[in-house]
Amino acid sequence: MGVRYVTLTDDYAYQYNLDVKRGAYIAPSRNGSAIIASSPAEKAGLKEKDIITKIDGQAIDENNSLISLIGKKSVGDSVELLIVRDGKEINVKAILEAAPTQ
Repeated sequence: MGVRYVTLTDDYAYQYNLDVKRGAYIAPSRNGSAIIASSPAEKAGLKEKDIITKIDGQAIDENNSLISLIGKKSVGDSVELLIVRDGKEINVKAILEAAPTQ
């Protein structure tokens, strides 16, 4: 996907003062952007402080992390993300790519 995130729990939601208590919070980072340049996340228009709550209708929570749900998909798959941005739910699509090699 190309995001740095925190899987939300009640404690994290409280710490970040969020209304949403489950999902993948694209947390602002002190070490650069939380959105990787040219990644599927950036191409889909995701932003720092967005909360991804569902992938293809499946909720992200302690039992279904963003990485585990994405891991069930293949490179080239299109996924529909339900995100919460500024208190509003938005549907966006992303096309998965291979992770960059280093």
